[in-house]
Amino acid sequence: MAFTGAVRTAKTTFLSTWQTYENQELEGVMIETDPEIPMEKLMPKAPVVQILADGARLAAITKNLLRSDADYFIMAEARDGIALDTVLRAASKGTRRMKITFHTRDPFNFAYDVAGEIIHAQGGDLHFTAKRAAAAFDYIFHFIQLSDKSKKRLKGIYELRYDRKGGQIITKPICVYRFSSDSWDWSNYISQEKREAGIEENQKLFIHFANELAVLAQKTAET
Repeated sequence: MAFTGAVRTAKTTFLSTWQTYENQELEGVMIETDPEIPMEKLMPKAPVVQILADGARLAAITKNLLRSDADYFIMAEARDGIALDTVLRAASKGTRRMKITFHTRDPFNFAYDVAGEIIHAQGGDLHFTAKRAAAAFDYIFHFIQLSDKSKKRLKGIYELRYDRKGGQIITKPICVYRFSSDSWDWSNYISQEKREAGIEENQKLFIHFANELAVLAQKTAET
């Protein structure tokens, strides 16, 4: 899960809120460059290890992090290529419950923006790394500021995947903000890849998600 947007669009606030709904029995690792998320207050009884590290310090502990058997990772403010490479490597070894915030203005460029940061720091092939990024994440939540800077909005939710058969990165909007009415339009779209992953993770919750999305899309069609 990636929470994206420009600066001051409430990405970290939304991630913090989302995190409070996480299963408090699961073990987590949260990596920050600045101590912005008060996890000890949000989830005082949850077994979450908080690490402050970036750049060279993060690179020095990456191997240890990847050997961790934590149920999920949080990378708050994934700002540089080392942090983002750590995220992709964790995802590639099977960590599904990954949450990050990332500065970008266009969610359709997310995979290449991530790849660009990694290539700048670590080298490698841009297109191959972008495909890794698309394969590592399932959904992007994108946020904006309105003209009244005190107001933030969820601009869209996008399903992200890498189509191996077609060799394409696919970013599909399932929720889009409508400025004129200050409301959201929904699309009943779940790829087969996400269906299979959702059922494998928790069939009951996936069915609830699929049903809710269908209801929202139907309401959009009726307006």
